[in-house]
Amino acid sequence: MKRCSKFTKLQGLAIKFLELMSFRKCVIYSDIPENAEAADGVGIPFRNKDVDDLAEKMRFALGNPELCKELGKKARERVKKEYNWDNIVSQTEEVYYSMFR
Repeated sequence: MKRCSKFTKLQGLAIKFLELMSFRKCVIYSDIPENAEAADGVGIPFRNKDVDDLAEKMRFALGNPELCKELGKKARERVKKEYNWDNIVSQTEEVYYSMFR
């Protein structure tokens, strides 16, 4: 089973990042602003482009399975609340409609 996913440093917030959160996965993420905003405390950040920090955070996660399980649960709740497609569509429609009023 694949347990890790990598994201490019050139990409902003990846949909895969939100998908992993929605599957109750503990995300270890590059601390770029887009990821930090999405995770908002429910994952483990590492310094962007710092492989030593990434390795340290991976070791930390492996040594703390209960914390990772809890972070995964919180990640799912965050995605359900903040990144719900029905809500996003409604908000986007409201912006468009407000332009024509």
